[in-house]
Amino acid sequence: MKFNIFKSSVIGYKNLVKGSESQDYIDYKEDDKYIICSVADGHSTDFFKHSLEGARFACKASIEVLSENFDMDIKKLKEKLINYEIQKKIESRWRSLVEEHYKKNYPNVFKIEYIKYSTTLLSVLITDSFILYLKLGDGDIVLKSKDEYKVVINTRNNLTVDSLGREGEYRHIMYSLEKIEENESISIALFTDGYSNAFKNKLDLFNSIESTLQEYNKSIFSRFRLVNTYVNYLNSISKNITHDDISIVFIV
Repeated sequence: MKFNIFKSSVIGYKNLVKGSESQDYIDYKEDDKYIICSVADGHSTDFFKHSLEGARFACKASIEVLSENFDMDIKKLKEKLINYEIQKKIESRWRSLVEEHYKKNYPNVFKIEYIKYSTTLLSVLITDSFILYLKLGDGDIVLKSKDEYKVVINTRNNLTVDSLGREGEYRHIMYSLEKIEENESISIALFTDGYSNAFKNKLDLFNSIESTLQEYNKSIFSRFRLVNTYVNYLNSISKNITHDDISIVFIV
């Protein structure tokens, strides 16, 4: 797989003010035959006491499940997605990790409060023949292909944000499964809503991503400069616009 991964995270300004840590988490796995990236956004209120752990477990669960299904025929994989088999496994794996953590920290408590670990989730699996996108909740995945940009999966329009925490949330894990054309040049960005909410429209969002990609691909010197200064850009967005945690991953 001929891709590079560039990631960055900042603590939201509102969390900095109250001395809290970011509730976002990023993880990825690279193999000769596939790349998997996951970004999770835990809920940043005192009620969701373990949302950071929940975000970490969501990334771990999705990467484990997707790595078990990367070499599947695309038609069979689509059948599994239609029947929610992949989504169910991710939720089940996540709940097992939460249960293990909860029992370790609260050994005398009978009822496991999964809701305290609530988190959104974005995941991408890239192979030589297809790309699988998964999305639960807000945040976005943007694809650049043939110099055109698009948001891969739109956020569901509902009153509450979809997130792992409530039983049966696997039904709300949306997916997109696309074939890759031979020698197709693509770039993908996954990011939490602390980034996407900073822009008035999709064009402004795409222009920001394009500027980052151009800087990354210009030269080794510009790439080094970007890697070392990009966090300042994200901090300025959080402080001046969204006040939220921001996590973003570029697959270039």
